[in-house]
Amino acid sequence: MKNDVRKLTDGAMMAAIMGVVLLIDRQTAGLLQGTVIFLFPLPMVFYGVKYGWKNSWSVFAAIVILAAILGTPATLVLVACEELVGMLYGCQMHDHVEMRKIILRTVVASVLVNVMTSLVFAAFFGYDIMAEVSEMNDLYIQMSANMNVATPAGMNVEQLILTILITSVVLTGVLQGLVLHLFSRLMFKRMHMTVPASTPIDGYFPPKWSGYVAIAMAACFFYAFYGQVSSDTLKMAMEGIGMCGTFYLMFYGMLAVMIFLTSRSRMGKVFPAVIAVFLVFIMEYFMALLGFLYITTDMHHRMMQGGFKNE
Repeated sequence: MKNDVRKLTDGAMMAAIMGVVLLIDRQTAGLLQGTVIFLFPLPMVFYGVKYGWKNSWSVFAAIVILAAILGTPATLVLVACEELVGMLYGCQMHDHVEMRKIILRTVVASVLVNVMTSLVFAAFFGYDIMAEVSEMNDLYIQMSANMNVATPAGMNVEQLILTILITSVVLTGVLQGLVLHLFSRLMFKRMHMTVPASTPIDGYFPPKWSGYVAIAMAACFFYAFYGQVSSDTLKMAMEGIGMCGTFYLMFYGMLAVMIFLTSRSRMGKVFPAVIAVFLVFIMEYFMALLGFLYITTDMHHRMMQGGFKNE
């Protein structure tokens, strides 16, 4: 009996929290949706991790009903998708699924939700992505004329902008999934909830074949950008694949810089991370190459064993 009362109380609390969030979002004209959307799944994360799938569906339904009453149709779709992601993460934690699988499934779900809400449902709710691409193209032409910069021959600016927008939607989904994981772990610790130990920064090492795949994907971008590709759809797909491969390599380039600095100095972890992010912005190709070497060579092992100290 006490357990049932606790389930009802916790469920009502999670629904009330989302109700307050939706009211604030409504009064601020969707400000929360545009800034802290990655926090929307947290109520279902906390409920799911305590009570599992069977009990979470009723709370999910209550939150969706609140979204229908307090928000617009677009808000309803967005909240329903985000709460599903939160329930997926929390209920897998409740079932003691391996953490790597939880993170991977959450990231994939976040990407799918972001693609659907940004590209598929957007047209239904009045967002015209092609109109935005056209506006960006006009802005690029104006800036190029003001700066006397010539556009390379054969370069389709509108197509490249569209590719960048779609790729950014996918990568934003990846980032939202990872941020949800980090915020959830932080809140679990604050609430004194038992969570599996996190993998240290030097434990993230991918298989070597992924480095070769990523460099091949990055090469696709340059071939599509500078070469002659007859199909516009194929060219856009190659550019998008190339961007994803480049970002993958840059991520591990950042990781290499962070591991090297933290193992060779007393900077802590924050300052090396700031340096790594700064290097990505000023030397993106170097960081991508560094990431490729980090994945495909013994650089990781040598840094862990102090192989660079005596050289």
